[in-house]
This record gives sequence, structure tokens and C-alpha cells, in this order.
Amino acid sequence: MTGEDLSSLMPFWVRHFPILLVLAALPFSFLVTALAIRVSRSREPVPAEPWYARARALWPQMFVARQAQLVLPILLTLVISLVRGPVTATPTALVVALTFPLALLGTALATRAFLVSAGVRRSAGEQIRGTLAWLLVMQLALWLAFTGACVVAALQGTPRVVALSALMAGAAAAAAGMGTYVAHAVGLVSKARPSLVAAAEAAAAASGHHPRFVWEIDVPMANALALPWIQGVLVTRRLAEMAAPDEMEAILRHELGHLREPWAIRTARLALPVVGCWTLLLSPVVARDWVDLGLTLGWALALVVVALLLRRFALRMEHRADQELGEDHATYARALEKLYAENLVPAVIGSRRLTHPELYDRMRAAGHPPSWPRPDPPRRSIAGRVVLMLALVVPAEVALLPIFVPPRVTLNVRSEWDVVGAGASRGHLFGVARGWLQANRREESRALLLALAGEDTSELAGFSAAGILAEGGFCQDARHLTDERGLLRTDSEWRGWLQERLDDCSDGRVFVRETPE
Repeated sequence: MTGEDLSSLMPFWVRHFPILLVLAALPFSFLVTALAIRVSRSREPVPAEPWYARARALWPQMFVARQAQLVLPILLTLVISLVRGPVTATPTALVVALTFPLALLGTALATRAFLVSAGVRRSAGEQIRGTLAWLLVMQLALWLAFTGACVVAALQGTPRVVALSALMAGAAAAAAGMGTYVAHAVGLVSKARPSLVAAAEAAAAASGHHPRFVWEIDVPMANALALPWIQGVLVTRRLAEMAAPDEMEAILRHELGHLREPWAIRTARLALPVVGCWTLLLSPVVARDWVDLGLTLGWALALVVVALLLRRFALRMEHRADQELGEDHATYARALEKLYAENLVPAVIGSRRLTHPELYDRMRAAGHPPSWPRPDPPRRSIAGRVVLMLALVVPAEVALLPIFVPPRVTLNVRSEWDVVGAGASRGHLFGVARGWLQANRREESRALLLALAGEDTSELAGFSAAGILAEGGFCQDARHLTDERGLLRTDSEWRGWLQERLDDCSDGRVFVRETPE
């Protein structure tokens, strides 16, 4: 029998157990994110006004929510894709393709619940649409790379080369922003409203640079995004609703400045996600060679260093884009204050890893200093990060540790639950067959044992199958398998165990005994 036939003998939930874990990714990520946000609550009271004090008090929770949206989907995708038993029939690529967006939705819905409790009006539908839009525009390359790596791992020869080439090209296109057109096709990105069109035309006339498009993206937070490689600008729906015409023009002039960044900077911004995605796609190819794997891991570490260096250039590019505003920095400063207040981002964060200047310093540099004193940075909380770490360490341990246990035949397995996860082998299915005999599922046990014996020609598998068949009263099958493989003519330590069961075997009787492993 083939492996596919062996898999078909198992219940549906065993064959597709990873899908059950995929469906659990959304509630799991929701609960973990909600708990991390809760334990990150600042001890200081949250004032209703002014906005900068309110944002400062809420930032520890907002920060851990952002971390969860970045970390949880990636690590859950890796963990769940590894939980594959010996008879799993669900393709790994399907598991990965579903886990990533569902985990992302779970964290987004938990963040939305926090924002609503903080007084930000946001419906669940708005949050879901915004998350899907962001997935297609900003995270499509990563999603494609994770899924594509599983496809590459399942192929060999020319099909692998073709698939790898297509996926690498797709990852590059997605990193360049081509997912915007996908989001536009499904209605998550739309043409600009008339007021936004007027602001875009005014900004283009003032800067002398005309973008390919200025579109709205259905994201409920206030933000704008430049896509230099496709020469487009995306404005979130919330920003388009709240910004005055002159403020929107100032924001667009700043974004048009990003479209004219030097070629080297644009290449560096694109190269980082592209090379990262290509590293993921190549990982199944190099995983079997320790030298190639070591070089790939070293390359991944170099990417981290490059990413840290790129942050410094990102700050310079923000100042460079501000120069597009000419003399009208005050309007842009007012627009930024609205944006930060809407998104509950503090005027001073106090981190060294920022890609944008501090709002307070930016407003002063623009010649429009705030009317309020410079606030202190928010307090830092590690409790939420500890929750995220523990929530991932435990599932990862369950998924990874059994992989390092050498596969073996064991007759002490009690049920299908013992063979649904990583670390179980085909040998463990002999214990499942024995458990079925104890549950009086005789014909199912016989079919499974014959399938196992047909697939595994090792001596140990032969002894296990013949002995359990004899225990179940399938004497003819047991003796036929014993004679066919000459099991009683060997010097195996299992010989006496099998002989005893053959001597006791009688058709129609069940002699299932407890057997030490």
C-alpha cells in the first residue's frame, strides 16, 4: 500500500489535524495579544486630555500590540507548519497560507478591542478590511515567501527550479508594492475622493513631480505611504476623512519627496525585504547541506545588520522629504500633530530605533513649536513582551522537541492523538492499531497493520504487525506474514514474543495484552 492509502485509513481529523491548529490561530493570537496588552497597562492614570499625555500613558499597550502584530503571525506560522504527524494529508503550503492571515487578524481584532476601550471608534469590519488591505500591500512578499518555501520543499528537479524562479520574481514584485494592484482589484484600495484628487493635483503642481496614482487604502488608522518603485502614494481612509485640504496637500508633498529619493536608497529599501524573502524561499533547497545552510544563516544575520544601518538613512530621508514643503512647514506640522493624536502615538517616544524623527522635535524644526512643554518618554513595560515570548516558547517546544527524538516502533501508543503531531513516526501507528483492537475496532486495525507491513519491510515492523495480528485473532494473516518474512528464523529479541502470540492465537478470540515498550 502507498502512504496515501495508509493516510486514508485514519480519521479525517487525524489526516487534517494541522487545519484544526490553523483555525485555532485566530482565537489564540487574539487571546495572547489581549493578555499582553492588559499586563502592559501603565500604573499611571490615563487622562482624557491633552492628547499627548493620553498617548504617553497608553503607549506601553499600543507598543506591545504592534509587536504582537509583527511577531505572532510569523512565529505561529512556523510552529503550526511543523506540527505534522506521519499520516498528515494537508499540504504544508495550505497550512502556512491560512495561518499567517488568520493569526494577523487575531492580533488586529485584539488591538481593535483595546483601541475601542481607549475611546477610539473602530468597528470590527473596519479592522478586518484594514488588516487584509495591509496584508496585500505591505506583507504580501512575506506571506508569499512563507507559502512558497513550502511549495519549493515539496518539488524536485525542473519543477522546483521553475517554481522557485516564479516565486522569487513574485516576491520582488510584491516587495516593490505590486500588491497595491491586487488590493485595488478586490476593492480594498480605491480611487481617491474628489477632495484628495484636488490636494494631489496641488501637491504635484507645487513640487513639480506627478505620481502615477494617489489612491485611498481602506485602513482605519491615519497614515500616508509612498511607493517609490511604482511611483504611487496611498492615503488611508481615516486620514482622508480628517485632514483639511491644505494639510492633505502638505502631507502629499512630503510623500512625493519620498518618490524622488536617490536610486541607491530606493534600491536598499527594496533589497532588504526582497533578499529576506529569497532567503526564505531558498531555505528548503539548502537545508540538507550544512555548508549551504550555514552560509544562508550567515546571510540572514547580515540582513539584520543592514536593516539596523538602514534605519539611519531612513531618518535622513524623512528630513529630505520635508524639504519638499518649501516654506510651508507649519501646515505640515499641524497635520502631523493631528495624525499622531489620532493614532495615539506619543510626541516623544524616546527610542533609538525610530525611523521617523520625534514629533516634538519635528514641529520645532518646522518653525511651528508646540504650545505645550516637551513631554517625558513613555514608561517601558516588559510584561507584555514576556507574555508574547512565553505564548510562543511553549507551543514551539511542543512542536520542536519531539522532532529530535529518534523515530521508533512503540506499542504503548494509546490513540490517534499520539500520532497527530511532530516527532511521531509511522512506527507509532502500530500502537494505534493495538489500541483499536482494545476498542473492538478489529477490521480497521487489521487494515492498518497490513498497510504498515506492506509499507515498512523492516524486521521490527514485521514482528510488530504479525504479533498484533495474532493478538487480534487474525491467525492466518499473522502466520502468512511470519512465514513470508521468515521472522521465526531470526535471532531477534522479539522472536519469543511473537512465538507466544502465534501459539495462543485462535480465530475469533482477542488476546490484546499489555506489552512493555
